[in-house]
Amino acid sequence: ARHYGWALARMFEGAPGARYGVVLEEDLTVAPDVLTYFRDMAPVMDADETLYCVSAFNDNGLSHLAEDKTLAYRTEWFVGLGWLVSRRLFLQEWLPEWPETHWDHWLRQDAVRKGRECAFPEVSRDFHIGERGINMDPEHYKRYNSKVRLNDDPSARISSPLSLASGAYEASLRRLLLRGRVVRSLE
Repeated sequence: ARHYGWALARMFEGAPGARYGVVLEEDLTVAPDVLTYFRDMAPVMDADETLYCVSAFNDNGLSHLAEDKTLAYRTEWFVGLGWLVSRRLFLQEWLPEWPETHWDHWLRQDAVRKGRECAFPEVSRDFHIGERGINMDPEHYKRYNSKVRLNDDPSARISSPLSLASGAYEASLRRLLLRGRVVRSLE
């Protein structure tokens, strides 16, 4: 956690004009459009203070589930594994309170999230390649992580990133639910 806090502080210190920073860990493979993805998604964070990060990873983006490279969603969960953070949020809110351990768990706490959410793509823009580590073992990797779909299209773009702004996103979810149909009753 100390290393992450130090590295993030140095990132913004070394680029005094940067409004955002991208965090990519050493055990990630990235999609050809990962930086374009972050660039295209940054305006959503500018427009909507209810977003506190943009992740490049989808925990549920398994190859048989994730198909549309143009879609993105919101979640209360800090996804991590390659993410965009604003200078203001990191320096003003997070750095003064940065934890001694488990920074990623800390970012998921309600007191830190403050009701905000994280945007993430349907098809991941990065991929965890480490089969062993503190939070990874070969069985878990084989069962889940190895099946996550990584975007391979350098021209892929999230369609209408600003549709992820809170009000528009909630309205879109309501419309989708209203058009839905029951496919199997639990009764």
